[in-house]
Formats: sequence, structure tokens, C-alpha cells
Amino acid sequence: MKSFFSIKKNTLYFFRKLLGDKQIYQQDILKYLKNIKNPIILEAGAADGYDTLRFSKLAPYSTIYAFEPVEKNFIMLKNRVKSCSNVKIYNLALADFDGTAEMNISKDSEHISGVAASSTLLEPGLHTTLYPNITFDEKEKVKTKTLDSWALEEGINHIDAMWLDMQGYEYLMLKKSTKILPTVHVIYSEVSIKEVFKGVYLFDEYKEWLLSLGFRIVMEEIIDEGCGNVLFVKTGI
Repeated sequence: MKSFFSIKKNTLYFFRKLLGDKQIYQQDILKYLKNIKNPIILEAGAADGYDTLRFSKLAPYSTIYAFEPVEKNFIMLKNRVKSCSNVKIYNLALADFDGTAEMNISKDSEHISGVAASSTLLEPGLHTTLYPNITFDEKEKVKTKTLDSWALEEGINHIDAMWLDMQGYEYLMLKKSTKILPTVHVIYSEVSIKEVFKGVYLFDEYKEWLLSLGFRIVMEEIIDEGCGNVLFVKTGI
């Protein structure tokens, strides 16, 4: 029998999906940035730019830095946001090292657009069992950079909010962001409940680390047995 907590979570997820949960999350993020005149939003794992475009429209007063390492995704991203003056895009993977790496490219038999939205720097683990419609049959060499290295090159000294959909690499990237992370107010992040990708840091450890840095959880959705979405906000905001 499911617990009341599980039923409540599933019901919440259903209604947020019905209303367009990612847009609600984006609106939640902007609510916490309302006292910042021209907020800087960083998106890692922009895929085809669907969320990027929506951020651009919801917050035309913001500057959005969007990162997408997979070439075919990047082309879709570029085309989608070409008229958005407040969006800057980068064809690279934010990571925990500067250099290059092999990205495992996803193919989703249920996604007609062809976007490789589950591509990851990690090796697939339980992902192929939990989500059999998604396969990883190709690899692509991509450029990698730490957030701090990128920020130094670009002359960026702070980020107000992060939108992270990095397929298990969120924690590894953030751990290397020792200069920029203390400036961040809000983090939306995908989290792993099981070892969906080999070597992924699971939600409990990821959560405890961010809580130790002064963040709190304001929304938590465990979508299924593999992953979820969590909104972290700095205490006092």
C-alpha cells in the first residue's frame, strides 16, 4: 500500500504536469528574484531550447546563459532563441574539469523531435532499465569547462539562479564551482534517486551538501523511482 506521502507527491506531480510544471518552476524561480533588477540565469543542459525560450519570455529583463554540448541539440537551441536578445548560448558542457570528454548521446523512441535530451557525460546505469524507450548507442566528443573557468573568461562575477538538467552531473559540476556557487540564490535541479547513471551522486547526499551551504528545499517532486526535480533556495530569501 502506498503511503499518504507518496500519494500526495504523485497527485502534486499530476496536477503540475497538467498545468505545465516546468513553467510553474520557472515562475517560482523568478518570484525569488523579484528584488533583483536584472537577474542572471544560467541554464545547463538546454537541449532544444524549449525552456530557454520560455525563460526569455517570462523574464525579458534578465540575461540567460544557456549551455548545450550536443551538436544537434545546439543547432535546435540556436534556431529557437535566435530572436531572443537576452539569451547567450554556448556549445559546451559545464563539468568538473576543463578539456574534452565523450558524451553518451541519447535517442528517445517516444520523442518525435529527435532531441537528445537525456545525453550525459556519465555512463548509463539503471537508466536503460527504468526508461527502456531511451537508448545510448552513440558518443560525441564535447568541450567541457568548469563554471568558474567560464565565468572568469566571460567576466561574470555572480549568477542569481541556476536551471540544471545535466543528467546526473549537477553535483559534480557544482562542487567545482567554489567561486560562483556562493553567489547563487536559487537552484532548480534534476536529482537521482537511484543509480540511473554510473557513479551519480544520489539525492540524499546532494541534498545534504546544499543544505550545509545554506540552501533550503521549497519544492520537491519525486517523479518516479529513478529521478525527481527539486527547487533549492538560499535561506533568508
